[in-house]
Amino acid sequence: MRRILSAFAVLLVLVVSGPNASAAPEEKWYQVDVLVFAQTAPGDDGEQWRTPTTLPEAKDAREPADATDSKLASAMAELQKDTSYSILAHKSWTQRADEKKLTQAVHIHSADDTLNGYVQFFVSRFLHLDLNLQLRDPTNPDLVYAIKDGRRIKTQETTYFDHPRFGALVLVTPTKPPADVTTDLKR
Repeated sequence: MRRILSAFAVLLVLVVSGPNASAAPEEKWYQVDVLVFAQTAPGDDGEQWRTPTTLPEAKDAREPADATDSKLASAMAELQKDTSYSILAHKSWTQRADEKKLTQAVHIHSADDTLNGYVQFFVSRFLHLDLNLQLRDPTNPDLVYAIKDGRRIKTQETTYFDHPRFGALVLVTPTKPPADVTTDLKR
């Protein structure tokens, strides 16, 4: 009788926890805001930079919309007040947090094409963002400056990627899935 009760208890636990244990994990969605700016009069300080030989490339990269409802709007307003900086690009998009091999890079470029590159947001054990941007010097097109960096990031915390000539601010915040899931940056 004791074995029957034990077997029944185990069966009951499996039945009760079975559907919950096999349920798909909840999809997490994020808004990614990227603000790229240049220093209009950077000091050289004798520092030398390696000139990249090729522009960054990402297959099937997506084109995000210009940021209209960005959480970096106040940072952009502050940078625009200071004549030492010029805004190169301000982009925003919503996407699922997927593993790196399942996410597509997002193309970031300036209106005058002096800035070109890609951002890839993904989750491994933690959230990560790879940034690969190049800025072509407007006075000397043969001179190219680059930021190529990958970092673990925290949500609702602004991350700064810097270079003596230009920089990028990135803010990732949790959000609800878009009403039209086809606006997602993942195929």
